[in-house]
Amino acid sequence: MGAAPTWCLTDYLQICAVKRFRTISTTFIIVIAVIFGCNIFYIVNLYDSIRSTVEKDVMSAISDADLDELWTRAVLANGETSARINAGQDAEHNIHTAVVVEQQRRVMEMT
Repeated sequence: MGAAPTWCLTDYLQICAVKRFRTISTTFIIVIAVIFGCNIFYIVNLYDSIRSTVEKDVMSAISDADLDELWTRAVLANGETSARINAGQDAEHNIHTAVVVEQQRRVMEMT
């Protein structure tokens, strides 16, 4: 007769220990993978949030710069117009006023 396989308690405990170690290792690796996936998701959302904030800030700065430029141009145009009126066009204005006064005088003489 052949020898019957003998199972001793230490062999059984070693097999159980290996299976338990494999289960714990697999669980640990899965938990690390889930944490890594959550971190990737968080970083992507953080990037989108920062990007949208920067885009809003840039658009606001461009809008403010456009308004400042329009204001500056309006002030310069107003200054140039005032300078023209005060410098050379005063004579033209005086001539126009003199013509109107002369016409009014003639109308008064006719009546």
